[in-house]
Amino acid sequence: MLVKSGPEHIGIYVFYNNKEIYYVGRALKNTYFGSRIASHMTKKWYSKLDKDKTMIRFYIIDSENDFWLPSLELFLYNTLKPIHNKKRV
Repeated sequence: MLVKSGPEHIGIYVFYNNKEIYYVGRALKNTYFGSRIASHMTKKWYSKLDKDKTMIRFYIIDSENDFWLPSLELFLYNTLKPIHNKKRV
């Protein structure tokens, strides 16, 4: 089933720039994608991105399965090894 992404969805997002993975994060019910992405616009690392070569990939999770979000985020963090995340354990 195809789900259109919107600012009110929850899930995992990944910032890519010039084929490098910059950041992996999660958007929960109380924050959603819209506010999480907006919160990164003021970060130092975001200002260094080449905006023409930046992509954000969204992995949307339905609210019935939101308990998977922390595990999925940690899995992607450990697998993709983003440049600007703080260490997750």
